[in-house]
Amino acid sequence: AARDTEWLARAGRVRLTFALALAVAIGAHVAGAIRAVPDPQRRGAGHRCVPGRVGGPLTVPRRAAPRTPLTRRWRGGAAPDGVVGTHWSGASLAASGADRYAATRMIVVLGRPLVAQLPLADDVATPVPAGPCVAIARAAVAAGARVELVGSIGDDAEGDAVVVGLARAGVGHAALLRDPAARTPHIERPPEGMLPRLDRGDIELGLGYLLDFSVLLLAEPLDPDAEAAAIDAAAFRGAHVVAVLPHGTLPGERLAAAATVFEAPADGGGAFAAMVGRYTAEIERGAAPADGFARATAQTGWERRQ
Repeated sequence: AARDTEWLARAGRVRLTFALALAVAIGAHVAGAIRAVPDPQRRGAGHRCVPGRVGGPLTVPRRAAPRTPLTRRWRGGAAPDGVVGTHWSGASLAASGADRYAATRMIVVLGRPLVAQLPLADDVATPVPAGPCVAIARAAVAAGARVELVGSIGDDAEGDAVVVGLARAGVGHAALLRDPAARTPHIERPPEGMLPRLDRGDIELGLGYLLDFSVLLLAEPLDPDAEAAAIDAAAFRGAHVVAVLPHGTLPGERLAAAATVFEAPADGGGAFAAMVGRYTAEIERGAAPADGFARATAQTGWERRQ
């Protein structure tokens, strides 16, 4: 009986030791998983991000671009009239899976918003967001797409007005950077000093703050390093790239190979921005480029002039 009692006590101690070891292992695993989750409240070396309300800036850490970006060979038909470099079609979405596509349906518009003065009664004007990236983002939202605007504005009252206006228009701005060294440019007068910074590190920071997206639209020309960072981020996520260049500007070799490129008309015009926004919404829904271009031009009444 004494031997049986000793054996039972020893077995109990073994079970207790095993249970304690298992609990410690599980606790360490959970703690590691918690530490691995990026904390958006943690302060890093980047610009300030607007979390969705004025007066509550959020700083997020910079994230490096992927070292081995995902590469794909797109299959597409002839480019729509006036469009350079069509390298993908809606068929590529089917390869990624309908579930993943439904979970990541979002358009990211990359550019620097401007501010304009909207006249009101009694000679009073209020600042509102303006510029090509804002017009394109609004058009995509009007077409039913979810849109996030990634870019930079000044850390000033005009920048606050841009944030409020974007929110009212239904355009997301979770990764809109604030540059304290620059002022938000006005659409009706030359910039005061330098423009808000938008370099490679800023683009990596802004796009890294968004988990995933299906279309990336470059609403303004970027320097080569910044452009490469945007293209790499889109390739890593398997996203389509659309770019808008000023009148008379030709795309670089890599941009032409990776994106559908639109050349803006010399006179600008809201109809062109509305067409591009509608086009990106059509592509985001899986339309082929030629079909999306035809629908966008029909819906907006924009025509390409020779």
